[in-house]
Amino acid sequence: MIDDASLDARATPIIKAAHAAPPSDAALEQAAAIEEAPSPAMIEDAARWLGTVAALEAAGFSPDEVVHLAVRASQRSFGVHGPGVALYGWLWARAPGRVASARALCEALLAKGVPVAQPLLPAANTALALLATEAALEERLLPVLSFGQAPPPVLRPILTALAPAAREALVLANTKSINARNACHILDKLLALRALVTTPAVEAAMQALLEAGRSDKQAPALEALLQAPVAPDQPPARPTAQARQSLAYLMNKRAEARRAAALGSLAEAAFARDITVDAPELRQLATWAAASDARRTEIAHAVAAALGPEFRFIEFATYGGPPIAVFEHAGQRYSLVPGGTAQRGLSAEEEALIRARAATQQDSPSYFELYESLFEQLGVMRPVGEVHIGALLAGQAPGRVVDNPQATDLLEASRLRLPSEAEWEHLARGGKRGELTYRGTEVPDNEAWFEATAALGPRGANQFGLAGFGYEPEACADRWHGSHDGAPTDGSPRLGDGPRVVRGGAGQLYPWQSTGEWHLLLSAMRGVQTMWEFSLALRFVLGVRC
Repeated sequence: MIDDASLDARATPIIKAAHAAPPSDAALEQAAAIEEAPSPAMIEDAARWLGTVAALEAAGFSPDEVVHLAVRASQRSFGVHGPGVALYGWLWARAPGRVASARALCEALLAKGVPVAQPLLPAANTALALLATEAALEERLLPVLSFGQAPPPVLRPILTALAPAAREALVLANTKSINARNACHILDKLLALRALVTTPAVEAAMQALLEAGRSDKQAPALEALLQAPVAPDQPPARPTAQARQSLAYLMNKRAEARRAAALGSLAEAAFARDITVDAPELRQLATWAAASDARRTEIAHAVAAALGPEFRFIEFATYGGPPIAVFEHAGQRYSLVPGGTAQRGLSAEEEALIRARAATQQDSPSYFELYESLFEQLGVMRPVGEVHIGALLAGQAPGRVVDNPQATDLLEASRLRLPSEAEWEHLARGGKRGELTYRGTEVPDNEAWFEATAALGPRGANQFGLAGFGYEPEACADRWHGSHDGAPTDGSPRLGDGPRVVRGGAGQLYPWQSTGEWHLLLSAMRGVQTMWEFSLALRFVLGVRC
């Protein structure tokens, strides 16, 4: 049975494809009912095998053939791990030819000599348990058993099938020469089966195990169990408490992942959120700058009226450019930003600035991480092009950092939306071209730059009154794509299923480890949502139709 490779050619692509797919929720729930004391990872492994079994049987493989293939997988025949003990027991129970197959496996392993190779222990131990259940266990096959690796559900039928003397001999043989590290492990197992193995000799052996494992943190609890009266042998109900806990953890993580993934579709739907005002002056920064103070005030009040009572017009402020209308909403300040034609991507001129800086740092031990790794990513920020951006009401700073599911909650609760990455870059550059960061053309490759700029806070804003670009990982409405190739030129986001574009994040990695964290401060640098499982910030905007 072990060396039977006749089914490999047909089974290999099915097994590999099924293992590559995430297991279904139903498979996770079934796995939790099969496993006795699983970790979340064990449930996922078992569920992946349940999906593989379903795929194999859908392709015409019989339950007996599936058992053969599982054993082959345990020998690394398909590049995947074989099933665990509990799932092997489930597989054996479904196979019509299980007794013959289990005996053939044990005979083959005996012929190869013992001990059994580690990957085959689950198959070997459950084969013996199956033979015991079917009243077909022969004592000559017991050398195949790995007592220390067999959990109580596997040992229970084997011990039950043996005569009392043989049962005691098997237990005593496996309690000798046990080191302190394993003593409590074996004792815990025997206590779970105590009603089956209670003899004076076994009780003495368990006491010796306790003394050998006194230094283990489990020892006090095991001593209390050893001193308690012997309870009737009772297999635990399935799913066990530990299985329920692990399953709940997995399901919660899946719910969070689905909620995080929903950010994309929600961001696309929310992109239609805007207001309309009669203000052609907002279409370009130049026309806004040329407008009279009275006209700008009139437009600001028209915007406030369109926004509604939740927003409050505060003032006009100057940040190194024309006056910017500032609004307040829920404790956050917003700038009314004129639209225009903006640069998207890292230009040749910006690259030249970075290369000039890199040339002065050739002797740095971290030169590759600091500079060359950035030059290898230029394709992510190109092709460079121009996009038309409409006027926006934009948060002057990113919101608080949250995890991905919370980001979805925040967007759903807001009447605002996320910027497209073209809009984000327009806002970060402050309506200028060639700006490496929102602070100008200086290469931000040192912590002193970061600390000084962070300390400025709102006082370091660009001419739109916006600050903090590059510090936090700010989500955009666009689906991630590895370049700007084919991206919309009208300022709208790239649509579709998948993770969103994220801009910035250098502050989340501070203090830096000289591995290019400053790259994230660049106005043109792009990242993907999957990089930021626990840290995401939203800079809310609202479109202003003029």
